[in-house]
Amino acid sequence: MTRTILLDMDGVIVDFVKAACEAHGKPNPYEHGESGYDMPSKMGMTDVEFWGGDLAMLWWWAELPWTADGAAILVAAKNFVSKDNIYLATSPTLAPGSCSGKLLWVQKNLPEYQRRLIIGPCKYLMARPDHILIDDSDANVTKFREAGGHAILVPRPWNSGTGDPIERVFDELRMIMQ
Repeated sequence: MTRTILLDMDGVIVDFVKAACEAHGKPNPYEHGESGYDMPSKMGMTDVEFWGGDLAMLWWWAELPWTADGAAILVAAKNFVSKDNIYLATSPTLAPGSCSGKLLWVQKNLPEYQRRLIIGPCKYLMARPDHILIDDSDANVTKFREAGGHAILVPRPWNSGTGDPIERVFDELRMIMQ
């Protein structure tokens, strides 16, 4: 069976958290023991304050850095399927420039994937027995599995995952592919 991998961007291959903290001049709450997904409240901001300013601009999204392990996670995926069977699956945010900016990021950093970029919040709608979601959201992973797909939670300080992210992705891909 040919498998398809759906690879999340923010938090998996793109370091949204680091860049958002820098844009707002705030310390990274996850480096101080915080967990969970509500960054605005963890930074003492409203949603309007958090998603405004630089985060509203498409250029900000286009210039986001890779996560420290993002390239290695992509390589792990390529060890199991051809690049033609890897799609980038990312959710839009409340920031007006996020969708266009994410496309620009892909064109700059992974141009071979620009026609394999899927933007939408309901990743579980793509769940099938031959699809594997690699994501940093507990909720996305749970919903994807419940809808009939395979999913791998990339361990991050804000989720319930544990262990080394690269090892986790590689080991779980190996188990799924058997």
